[in-house]
Amino acid sequence: MTRKTPASCLFILSLCVALPSGSQAAEFEGNVPLALVKALLQNPASPEVHIYPGIPDNFPRFDLPAGFTVLGGLQLETGQLQLALTTLEDGPTSLQRFSNALITANFVEIPQASRGFSPSLLSMQRQLFCRDDVGFLTVIHTTGRDANLLTLGTSNPNGKSGLARL
Repeated sequence: MTRKTPASCLFILSLCVALPSGSQAAEFEGNVPLALVKALLQNPASPEVHIYPGIPDNFPRFDLPAGFTVLGGLQLETGQLQLALTTLEDGPTSLQRFSNALITANFVEIPQASRGFSPSLLSMQRQLFCRDDVGFLTVIHTTGRDANLLTLGTSNPNGKSGLARL
């Protein structure tokens, strides 16, 4: 007969508590608490996240094409910015119209070599742009159930890349 120590009892008890109980947690249906969103987005490299209901003030300026709706934006403490938009248009149409809007705002599209899978076969398509005062701007189109999502992100918080002159 083996004797159970208090430590082994605590370990067994913690396993019982940690294992799924068969019932699923209810998903948020309305507003998600801001503290929860920030906790999920934060990581050690970027301890501070600022979330905005619209376009962040220092996001690169361009004219938003008709048919796109701003979901919101965020700024990381490092200065990187992200913006989420929705549209009912399909991926190729929305990306082309959005690309035209960025080019009109003096962004330069950077061609990307295709590696492996054809982007048209994926549910996600990506385009890369740059402008001297911004640095890189990545546009990602994702096909969703109810709408299509465009996510824009700056990757050079200091801007001034000089790549747009190449």
